[in-house]
Amino acid sequence: MDINVGSSVPGAFGNAGVGKLVHDYTFPEEEQRLDLLRNIAIICAGAAADARTMNRNINEALENQPGDLAVAKAELAASPLLAGAESEEINFVLQTGLANAERLLAEPDIWDAVVKIAQACLANDGKLSKEEIEALLT
Repeated sequence: MDINVGSSVPGAFGNAGVGKLVHDYTFPEEEQRLDLLRNIAIICAGAAADARTMNRNINEALENQPGDLAVAKAELAASPLLAGAESEEINFVLQTGLANAERLLAEPDIWDAVVKIAQACLANDGKLSKEEIEALLT
């Protein structure tokens, strides 16, 4: 199930970081491509965490989070890097971003930080400020 509860970040619902994605089309094309993959990995991180904790297939986990999947697809559709791209290429970029999220969450330091933040969030009625998150990460 997709998280769809209020957040301590104004205007955020589940996809708290999505409004802060990198979009600088003045960068060289290769950097733009890396930014696009980073953005997709950020969007898919919840599904990757769900797959890891629930022992699910990563694609099944993403399908179970329709809000994240819709945001990822909208991000890909809006990218001028993929203008005119075939659906296979767009799906490849989605799968690459999803695999990046899964790979990053497999790193012990990153996973430990995710667990720490999730536990604090659950203990605080699902809300943490930016400052509280930053304090947990130091």
